[in-house]
Amino acid sequence: MFAVDFKDEEQVKEYLKNLKIEYMYACHQERSPEGCVRLGDYYAGIKTEFKEAVKAYKIACDELNSPDGCFKLGTGYMLGRGVEENKKEAVKYLNKACDGGNLLACYNMGMLHNTGQATDKKERDPCKAAEFFRKACDKNHAQSCFMLSALYLQGSGNLSKDFDQARTYSMKACDLDHIWACANVSRMYALGDGVKKDMKMAEKYKERAKSLHKEQTEDRKQIKFGE
Repeated sequence: MFAVDFKDEEQVKEYLKNLKIEYMYACHQERSPEGCVRLGDYYAGIKTEFKEAVKAYKIACDELNSPDGCFKLGTGYMLGRGVEENKKEAVKYLNKACDGGNLLACYNMGMLHNTGQATDKKERDPCKAAEFFRKACDKNHAQSCFMLSALYLQGSGNLSKDFDQARTYSMKACDLDHIWACANVSRMYALGDGVKKDMKMAEKYKERAKSLHKEQTEDRKQIKFGE
């Protein structure tokens, strides 16, 4: 395959045309779940034809059982992008995506239950939220571990406070480089919230949070410079 000169408009048009053909063939002829997801991404990201994107994601999810396709279809229903907004359909597809191993879908399901958007009753269900956050956290999704720790730290509705669980999940999120989780662990040790007060441990996690903040700030600067 020859290199594309992205400054050449005609070469870019030809490249995108071939890309569409490749993805359409992979989806419709080879029946590749990844091909259908890529076709949906092509329509959504390059052509901004969201209705066509939904069609591709629907094939990927309903016919080919792609967790990524289900996640993107559920997101479309949640946002009303390419399809009429429908919370029930969004929850159905996000739940299917989570069951298939899409961690972001599990996290989003946790957020929907935590904010009361998962059902028509619009009632928060922290226990159900914790269930979804735990699924993602068990597979090392840092933000889900952090949200799980926050639920146990605060206690709410049908979920009781549990400082041991809060510390456990905060520490795991910190190990996964979540700054605020490290800060929370530091605070728990500094105040003796659910743990024996230990200023050395508090300082250790405080320094970890500061180190992560510095690293991430430098990374953002490098990305900006590269642009």
